[in-house]
Amino acid sequence: MLALLLAQCSWLYRGLRRRADQGGGSGLPGQEPERGLPGQQPEAAAERPPGGTGAAAGRLLGAQLSWRVEGGGALWSWGLDAGHRLGRLGGDTGVPQLTLPQLTVGRQQPRCARRMGRAGAQFVRAAAARARCARVQPPAVRPPPPQVVSAAASRHSLLLTHDGAVWSMGPGDSAGGGGHGSAPLVDAGQLGRGGSQAPARVGALAGAPRVVQVAAGRYHSVALAADGAVLTWGLNDAGQLGRAVAGRNASASGAGGGACTHGWSCADAAPARVEALAGLRIVGVAAGRYSALALDGEGRLWSWGYDACPGQLAPAGEAWRPRPVGGALRGRRVVAFDVGYTFWLAVTDDGAVWSCDNLDDGYAGTLPTPRRPNAAGELGRGGDPHQPGRVGGALAEQRVVAVAAGRAHALAVTADGRVFSWGGGQPALGREGPAGEPGLVAGELAGQHVRHVAAGEYFSLAATTDRVFSWGSNAYGCLGSGDAALTQRGAPAAVAGPLGSGGWAVRGLVAGYQHALAIADKPRDVELARLRADAAAAAAATSGGGGGGTAGVEVVLTERQQRERQQWLAEHHHEQRAADPASGADPARTADAAADAAPQPRAAANSSGDACAPPHERGWRWAYLPAGAPALPAPRDAWAARAPAPWAPALAALAPDVFAGLPAAFDARHVNPCWRDGPSLACLPFFMIVGVSKCGTSDLYARLTMHRRILPAANKPWSAFAGAAGANATMPALLREAAPWLRLILLLRDPVERYESAFYYYRWWEADKPAPTADDLHARATEDVAAWRRCAAAEGVAACVRGYRPQQLVKGMYAEFLQDWLRHWPRSQLLVLRFEDYVAALPEHLDAALRFLGVPRPPQAAWDAMTGAPPANAAARRPPMRADTRRLLADLYAPFNAALAAALGDCRWRWEDAGAA
Repeated sequence: MLALLLAQCSWLYRGLRRRADQGGGSGLPGQEPERGLPGQQPEAAAERPPGGTGAAAGRLLGAQLSWRVEGGGALWSWGLDAGHRLGRLGGDTGVPQLTLPQLTVGRQQPRCARRMGRAGAQFVRAAAARARCARVQPPAVRPPPPQVVSAAASRHSLLLTHDGAVWSMGPGDSAGGGGHGSAPLVDAGQLGRGGSQAPARVGALAGAPRVVQVAAGRYHSVALAADGAVLTWGLNDAGQLGRAVAGRNASASGAGGGACTHGWSCADAAPARVEALAGLRIVGVAAGRYSALALDGEGRLWSWGYDACPGQLAPAGEAWRPRPVGGALRGRRVVAFDVGYTFWLAVTDDGAVWSCDNLDDGYAGTLPTPRRPNAAGELGRGGDPHQPGRVGGALAEQRVVAVAAGRAHALAVTADGRVFSWGGGQPALGREGPAGEPGLVAGELAGQHVRHVAAGEYFSLAATTDRVFSWGSNAYGCLGSGDAALTQRGAPAAVAGPLGSGGWAVRGLVAGYQHALAIADKPRDVELARLRADAAAAAAATSGGGGGGTAGVEVVLTERQQRERQQWLAEHHHEQRAADPASGADPARTADAAADAAPQPRAAANSSGDACAPPHERGWRWAYLPAGAPALPAPRDAWAARAPAPWAPALAALAPDVFAGLPAAFDARHVNPCWRDGPSLACLPFFMIVGVSKCGTSDLYARLTMHRRILPAANKPWSAFAGAAGANATMPALLREAAPWLRLILLLRDPVERYESAFYYYRWWEADKPAPTADDLHARATEDVAAWRRCAAAEGVAACVRGYRPQQLVKGMYAEFLQDWLRHWPRSQLLVLRFEDYVAALPEHLDAALRFLGVPRPPQAAWDAMTGAPPANAAARRPPMRADTRRLLADLYAPFNAALAAALGDCRWRWEDAGAA
């Protein structure tokens, strides 16, 4: 069964925790809790202009296990996905595909302006500012879009975005290695966090100093900070962390003070500095199987862990100490380097390549039969294998600018863009001729100017400015050829898909042991913009310093796979709807699968054709508000009385971190859903504000959190509202099972006005263009409406809505999303507010919201402050909308508005009073 989206929402249980010592007001009424977390506002879809640049470009520093890219871009992945190392949950892993596009969307704001981040989907909008930062106006400076600027891969994967956030994904154990005969650890710590193998942020690195590069060894990880500090975490059995480890496995070997520096169970999941390098300005790092290298600002290499170069292995208890690499490299300036299984490579500033055997056999010297150094010719030279030696032959007269080290083969790129290879197996070399000396690689690389190379275990990659090529073993689809029958390729050929066809700016290339990552971008590409918009509407990811959360993972399918999926859905429509009520399938729709192909939403049953009463009639603006407070159980009672739905086990399997973090019961002394987590008090949100961007949720949140008994959210979660129809769990279904006590406040705006506001608001990144006009808005609206009609006719309303195609237009089709909430939540737990009435009758609407939450109106002075505060996130003045633009949008939204009015039983939701005072 194909799944487009898996929204794993451990933000609910880790990202939203508020500790008792964080300060702030009191909790909800009824008791005097120590500290509570009454409110939380999940985020809406991220909007981000395509393209942009990331961190400053740095010199290429190796290929296989570390890479400093030129600028930044979107992440692509292919190959073995065991343990989520690709960040994908399906699709053809033998084809490079856009991966985790939520990491390259969403406008980032400084901490005190993160009032309304956007990173979920249609109806979910989070406010997560700390304390009173919620009411700080956004700064005038427009920060760049977040992009992946560094990637690393071995058995697991590491990602770095331009804002310094580090993400990890893949296996976290040490199975399959047996370094020093060690038994595998279930958690060797290389992910740097708790949680699952799925992509998540390494929270411990969220603060200063800012990370600028990442590297991945077999079971350990390395990060370089902007101040030149090196941080490491993971397995330390051979001293590869470069420091003594104090913690869970500190008894493995003696280092004094209960710490360990080596030994089979010596490990540390918490990133920490390599203090032995203090005083040095490190400018680059690379990680091998059981070792690491660092380059200082003077061009000297430093090594630690299982590395016999130069000379011999250090004693086990001393291997962790960083030591300068001397020998023939003493006095030379290194500018690029990489570490493979059994050897490493370095390039000096004169363009010469140097190699050295580290005495590792790939298993830290534990194989029964010792491996003969340079057995596969991986050094590309003769002489003492354990001393740095220059690689000559065909490279003697060449100026090399980048190198890559694989299991037992090597690649080098010359200044004129040619690739040379040497070492083990012909397929990975991509050429014929002697393996023990450098030889020119041709194939489809002939005449190309190569900029990047990467060497995996038995495969090789190269990239020009706009195309990626591969050769070697195709086990697990490592070549990205898209041909599952292909076992190996002995000469370079372009990969399948967009990365092989040209037009994309390739900015980084990484080869893990059996998988590959690339960083590439196409700033003005329409398809990338759509994929990013889709990701913004579907991605679930953690943010902030939690570190234990799990990111949502989206699979971007090829056009062929999308067609196959649509065919499958049509064939299995009946059984899917019956078997998976938590999925995006809508039981209110006709059982005939062909209904999904109709270009109009479902009919608005029982909706009156009579016009609404005029809004100027006294009381009309607030007549729809409930007069009293709902009779709802306290969170602790709702949790104790919960009856899991039939699909609850499936949801728990989809998002194990969410449900595993829940307590059996909440503390009866608190109104909020709170429990003791060791010495601290952990609490979950009492209510959520749900809405769409540009619908006033910022303002409502800011005003409610002015109440002394409603605390601002402590963290900034990322969440998803709904996946595409199919085998997905929607956000309403997951929240209902995981947090059935929630009170949900929905705030919706005339979709025509919302579309206009979003158009002008999200043009902030086009600073080089004149201010948009009403004609520009009309052109965009005409384009979007045409795109919608084409999509609906070809794929059906459901597919286009769930895919947010086009994003801003679909956001106003509220009825299509509200149905999911009404399916899973009692109407009594939803307070639905209309933006226009909220603005016109603000005190009455704030009163209704407080009643809904069971919070009394504050004293008069505080009430005056709540109602009199200036609007939050107010839009700037904009030109009047053209009449034909308004008609175009109003006609499109009319059937959706009618369906919404029928669902809510009130004609005001048809917005026939648009423009009324």
